[in-house]
Amino acid sequence: IGLAHVKLGQTSHAVEYYNKVTARMEQLVKEEPENPVHAFALAYSYTELGDVFETIGQTEESRGLYQKAIKIGEQLTATYSNEPKYAVNLATDYYNYGLLLQTSESLDVAFKFYEKSIAIEEQLVNRYPAISDYAVNLEVSYRTIAAELYLSGVQTRTLEFYNKHAKLAAKIAELFPNIPSLDYIQMNRFYSVGMVYILNGDYKKASIHIDA
Repeated sequence: IGLAHVKLGQTSHAVEYYNKVTARMEQLVKEEPENPVHAFALAYSYTELGDVFETIGQTEESRGLYQKAIKIGEQLTATYSNEPKYAVNLATDYYNYGLLLQTSESLDVAFKFYEKSIAIEEQLVNRYPAISDYAVNLEVSYRTIAAELYLSGVQTRTLEFYNKHAKLAAKIAELFPNIPSLDYIQMNRFYSVGMVYILNGDYKKASIHIDA
């Protein structure tokens, strides 16, 4: 319901809806503080409400809600380390908070949270190598952050992340040849290899990969 209000541009109704949901989740957490389901739902509510505030430009409100969601996510991930859904959600919260900080402050500040997000995704890939979703999530993160670094002129780290992306995309093709997104991932792999050549000054090889 809250998302429907956002799509219709009815942000005040969305805020009202998510405030009610959040208040209810907070009450459930008080009543059953050891129940991870309620805590997880509360963190999700904080994130959703934070998204709405970010949409309407209320950065401070959004920041505070993202921080609350992250705090809960960190506690759940530490307590229930064998439940990967908590780690997945925390990685997403770190990344979204990074996006907010990049817009409101700087890439340097945001990058600390991008790195935290990536660290979790790398751990999931190492721990669950047979699950394609974790590898694909990491592939998207490497590619997106490489592009952000490139646009910001941070060459050394740009090269690092394009290299990581190219290697992971190749590994995905080897391990998961039948996933629906493989063609798109491999197209981006060629682009990343091309960017590696560009950053190393080999423009002839770069044109072969980027134009492929």
